[in-house]
Parts: sequence; structure tokens; C-alpha cells
Amino acid sequence: MWFNGDRYNDGTWKIEPAKRPGVIGFHVPNGGTRSAIEGKRLKQSGVLAGVPDWCMLWGRCFFIEFKKPGGVLSPAQTALHPALIAAGAWVVTVDSLEAAKAQTRAWDLSLPGR
Repeated sequence: MWFNGDRYNDGTWKIEPAKRPGVIGFHVPNGGTRSAIEGKRLKQSGVLAGVPDWCMLWGRCFFIEFKKPGGVLSPAQTALHPALIAAGAWVVTVDSLEAAKAQTRAWDLSLPGR
């Protein structure tokens, strides 16, 4: 996993950047193809269309939406992302893993590189 890594026995991180202690990061599995019945069940359970792919918590919510180069936000994402920002979250869209790593560093959510 690119963010929630473990340390090697010598104390160095298996991944870089490594999350800062106390930061919680997780993937939001909203995407994908679903049957109509499964989609209805998920909606009834509170799944919200447009939620970014990756969430990190550290005193506030930080979201990263991953798109392939040239990808665009869906209508649900275009509507929800400004609402998340208005509610106090930080939201960015990136088109590479390197850009996501750079953003975690900019937000001070990851430890300095080795």
C-alpha cells in the first residue's frame, strides 16, 4: 500500500512517503460496476456518490481523487467536492501516484523522505 506502510526491522519505512503517526488513511470503494439491487442497497446504507478515492484524517479530512491523465470529474464529483471544501475538508485531484505522494507531503501528513 502506498501510504499505510510498515517499518523494516532496521526502523526504515517500507514505503515512501510514510504516514505521520496519528494519521489515518483509507480508500473509499465507491467506484465500480454494481447491480441495480446492490447499488440500491449501498445508497440506502448511506453511500454518497462523488466521494473522493482516498481519505486521510488528521485533525480534519483530506481527500485525494485519482484520475488517469486527461481524466475528468464525474457530475457527482463536480457537485460534491466543492461541498466538501465548504465543510472544511481539503480536496485535490491528481493524475499520478507521485502527485498524490507530493500532496501528502505538502499537507504534512507524511514523514520527511529518507
